[in-house]
Amino acid sequence: MPSALITGANRGLGFEFARQYLTDGWHVYAACRDPDSASELRRLADASGHKLQRLALDVTDHASVKAAAAELDGQAIDLLLNNAGVGGARGQTVGNIDYEAWAKVLDANTGLTLAKELGKTWDAAEKPGLEAAQKRNNRFNTMDGSELERAKAAVQPVYDNWVKTATGKGVDGKKLLEDAKALIAKYGKTS
Repeated sequence: MPSALITGANRGLGFEFARQYLTDGWHVYAACRDPDSASELRRLADASGHKLQRLALDVTDHASVKAAAAELDGQAIDLLLNNAGVGGARGQTVGNIDYEAWAKVLDANTGLTLAKELGKTWDAAEKPGLEAAQKRNNRFNTMDGSELERAKAAVQPVYDNWVKTATGKGVDGKKLLEDAKALIAKYGKTS
């Protein structure tokens, strides 16, 4: 049975990814800062027949990352979906940047410390995650076709809800997103 570690799994996209991977027969390690207060995640775990394990993990805290990796105790992780993230400090401008805060944002949002600690776990296990990363040239944030379809399915309800909420506030949410897509298509570059 393949396994996935999903951060920020207590709500939103993280919860939906956890639910969908579980439905597809994966063993899911659902991580969030305070799993005891994540009631929907607890209900999902209780109904999973031990296929979903809740895990305390704060991606901004190196000690928490190390503790979560230690709790996995050599369990093979086939997929790391680093959904958790943080925003930067407000009021930063050119010439007024808190570099320490920026480094924390970059580390948390890229999942580098988490991947490093899990790499130690992979090295101690049967190495399926490490081998998968090596086959994919260790590229972060790369999805194959089936992963992309799963991501689209998870994002669609969030997209629909955002459009509904924005429209309810007097903004044409759908048009706003269509305009953003047009700008990305016009000026964006993909490689």
